[in-house]
Amino acid sequence: MLLCAGCGLLSPEQQANALEVIDQMLRNGQVTEAQYAALREAILSKGSGAWWEELGLALGSAALAYAGVQIRRGPPTQRVGLPADKVHPVSTSP
Repeated sequence: MLLCAGCGLLSPEQQANALEVIDQMLRNGQVTEAQYAALREAILSKGSGAWWEELGLALGSAALAYAGVQIRRGPPTQRVGLPADKVHPVSTSP
């Protein structure tokens, strides 16, 4: 759900509605000029035209995060996946 948050996947109709809302907020004094400008820029800078870029960014980030964890952890030494420095051999002598 976090991927769908924000202004990244707004259709043109949704963008127009969002712009109307922030225009009303500015007129009512609910936001400052700086906040209005930032909101307007966020809404207009993203659209539904490049959804594949957003998807590629999300998938690429997930793949890099997974690879980073695997590289940091190292190869598993047992089926449970413990790092080699955490495995203590069991002696079989009484």
